Amino acid sequence: MLGLVYFGVPCVFFLALFINYEHNNKFKQAVIFKGLASAMFLSFALYAYLTNNNGVSYKAANLLIVGLGLGLIGDVFLNLRFVVKSKISNPIFLFGVAAFLAGHILYLVHLINITSMLSFTNYIYIPILIALVITAVISYLIFKKLDAKLPNKIVGIIYITAISLVVTIAGYNLIRHFASTNANISFNYYLIIIFVATVLFFASDVILIFNSFGKHPRFALRITNLSLYYVAQILIGLSIIYLI
Repeated sequence: MLGLVYFGVPCVFFLALFINYEHNNKFKQAVIFKGLASAMFLSFALYAYLTNNNGVSYKAANLLIVGLGLGLIGDVFLNLRFVVKSKISNPIFLFGVAAFLAGHILYLVHLINITSMLSFTNYIYIPILIALVITAVISYLIFKKLDAKLPNKIVGIIYITAISLVVTIAGYNLIRHFASTNANISFNYYLIIIFVATVLFFASDVILIFNSFGKHPRFALRITNLSLYYVAQILIGLSIIYLI
């Protein structure tokens, strides 16, 4: 838990500086401190892997660690577009989006691997169907409420689909494990932490989409989006301590 102090406190400090600089349109300073804030959750993940008392293999943790690394890349490139010349800002933005989406996919693959490891694949269609329903509802709101261009709406729906699958499968693993008579008690911590992280990630992405492309973006929602996002990433790093 000392890792939360070692990396969580600097993360909050760098995040506060980033928010301040971004809000004041000082984008060069903002991208530096956002990168530093994101480097903290990646560093924490590596620290968690090294201090895992279960002797977890890198193979078991690598998808989470690489996913966090892609999150770092996405964080930097999404804000870097405000620094560079306008001609290449859109390709930089798209690269950042692709990095984030790839990270979501790695989280999803990791969670499906956990489902398989726990032998819970027989009812895997249930969280998938729930995720599709969630996606359908939010997609309806995206097309109804947002004035964004069609490509941006499509990207938003892809994001929602990915994170909906992540959060429902994380919840499915948690419920099935708690219901199991042969549940590994120490593994409960991992399942609880990763589920809470995915819920926060989901909330962060939904707020980001509607605040970024809505008619009246609010600074308070920007702070909320970023806070939920960084807490989620820190928790993903923390979960590695309890991974088996």
